[in-house]
Amino acid sequence: MDKLKKIAACLLLATSFSFGCDIKWQNSIATAKRLSQAERKPIMVFVTSPTCPYCTIMSEATLKDEEVCELINSKFVPLVAIDGSKDVPKNSKVLGVPTILFVDSKESELSQKIIGLRSKDDFIKELKLRNF
Repeated sequence: MDKLKKIAACLLLATSFSFGCDIKWQNSIATAKRLSQAERKPIMVFVTSPTCPYCTIMSEATLKDEEVCELINSKFVPLVAIDGSKDVPKNSKVLGVPTILFVDSKESELSQKIIGLRSKDDFIKELKLRNF
């Protein structure tokens, strides 16, 4: 029984450290544009759909990674937008989800979109290519 208590304590301690970073998602284009201007960062828009299984995988795996989280928070104003909503930047053509858009505070695209599911390592490589 003593071993069981030690294992339970170790598991509890380990889980308390596993959630070190949360992406600072904005949920409106207006707020993201204000922050983009104030912080002088581009907006990274994660266009998703509640019925998209690949979006769910991207949200629960790739975007939950601590390195991905820290990179996004340091380089971008992150915005999550439902495909077809008013929060998807004007003039952006979204042909499928998940799609990642990079726009400025005037909603002009700054870089090529990232379309489709990406693994953590592939997504990090793609984000590092964006130097604004």
